[in-house]
Amino acid sequence: AMLDTPQHPLPSNARVPPRGHLAVVPGTLTSPAIRHHRGVPIHRIRNSTPEDVPEIFAMVCELAEYEKARHEVQSSEQLFTEALFCEDPAVWCSILEHLPADGAAPDADGWEIAGMAIWFRNFFTWTAKHSIYLDDLYVREQYRGLGYGKALLQHLAQICVERGYPRLDWWVL
Repeated sequence: AMLDTPQHPLPSNARVPPRGHLAVVPGTLTSPAIRHHRGVPIHRIRNSTPEDVPEIFAMVCELAEYEKARHEVQSSEQLFTEALFCEDPAVWCSILEHLPADGAAPDADGWEIAGMAIWFRNFFTWTAKHSIYLDDLYVREQYRGLGYGKALLQHLAQICVERGYPRLDWWVL
């Protein structure tokens, strides 16, 4: 079966958010865990685990390379492990996995990490509520054009809806 995310325009009375913000309208966004795209690739989004840290760090480095700033990366796998999996983390990473169309079953091994979103909670004083700030959104080059970046954004927007956060902030370079 094809699971797809419905497209909903903002209500006519919705205020257009400032540049760099995504409007979150309750009930308009869904984040399926598994979705077929044009009947071929399947993906799922999950929370990162300590075993993902080498891939997370590799994607951070890939993004820095893309931005011609690899020399500026000062983080390490150890620092990511400490930040993401400490007793009281202040940053999280959502992992998007892709299942190649080679006949493997979704519950079997074979999932490939295709992208990630690294995010943290911030606080907006005008509403006195927490929100999400998306620090890095990255989809590996071979998986671009499949809607995976959009899926990660929808996933974070759904977290905002579920937690009552009025904003999802992200500044694009």
